[in-house]
Amino acid sequence: MGPGILTHRAIVPSGTLLIYSSAATHLLSVILAEATGMTTLQYAREKLLGPLGIATDPALEPPAAAVDTAGYDRAGFAWPRDPQGYHLGFGYLRLTALDMLKLGQLYLDNGRWLGRQIVPADYVRESTQAYASSVTRASFGYQWWLTAAQGRSGFAARGFGGQLVYVVPDLGLGWWRSRVRHQPPGRLRPRPGWRR
Repeated sequence: MGPGILTHRAIVPSGTLLIYSSAATHLLSVILAEATGMTTLQYAREKLLGPLGIATDPALEPPAAAVDTAGYDRAGFAWPRDPQGYHLGFGYLRLTALDMLKLGQLYLDNGRWLGRQIVPADYVRESTQAYASSVTRASFGYQWWLTAAQGRSGFAARGFGGQLVYVVPDLGLGWWRSRVRHQPPGRLRPRPGWRR
């Protein structure tokens, strides 16, 4: 999947409209792995998951096309790989509900976890700013959907099967939803755009 992503043509001029692309998001995983010389999971363990106390051993890392749904649903942690061996950047990262809440709390606390700065505070602020708007007028930061309700700004990580991490900084609120009905990634065809 990695190199093939670059063969897709844009359907609108760059910088004019956000059409969410799983393929483009996956490309971030490929770039990270190539730039660091580590798998995306190795890097995430060292820089994020480990410091947050998110258990990743044992990790279920099947080829995306061969995911056993029952095994995936039983796994405490899973991150499938594409045919070239890169971890999927667009989804199917299996975390527990508590682990999802930790990620929301990390961002609610401006990148700090138990008194330690895990993600630079400047990056947290920058990543939750609007850089593009979609056809539904939803705004998007660096892999965060930006939202507002009743005059309160927030941001969300929306995952497959209804998984959601939602943060409302001015209320000091972070919550999650884990309503997952998994479908093996090999049976899905990532769409080039997201539409409501």
